[in-house]
Amino acid sequence: MIVAEDRSCPIPQRPRISIDPEQRTIQFEWCHVSRSFFSAGFQQSYVCSFDDITGTADFLHGSHKAPVTRIILAAGRLISIHVSPKQLASTFVYTETGRCRMFASWHGFEEVRAQLAKIAPGQSRIPLSEDIRLIPLYVLGMLVVVCGIILGLLEFG
Repeated sequence: MIVAEDRSCPIPQRPRISIDPEQRTIQFEWCHVSRSFFSAGFQQSYVCSFDDITGTADFLHGSHKAPVTRIILAAGRLISIHVSPKQLASTFVYTETGRCRMFASWHGFEEVRAQLAKIAPGQSRIPLSEDIRLIPLYVLGMLVVVCGIILGLLEFG
């Protein structure tokens, strides 16, 4: 059994990922969010097979350098929002029914991350609407649209 867990949380609701290579299953406790419309936070427990893992994506960790996100975080410090890339460093695990975010500060993170890379190499089946690495592009697109609307109103108003 390969386990990663957030030991800073109390035991009854401690986020945890357990990989059982023999049974070819992964159990997510208090860290898997369903993609359903009526989803209300983390599921207490969700178990899936290796085949249900659609991909993984690093965020501010490993291969994901995220220069745009780092610039946004640096700009946040100018207005007293102090969030470092180290605090947000994580790996997203995408399943057929939702996703889980495993932070780099969790005990056992590297071991589980390495095992997940073997289970689901690459990000071939991650829905574009859920790929966390595209958020800076979504924000930029929204800013362009808002600026276009404002300029249009000023021009014709």
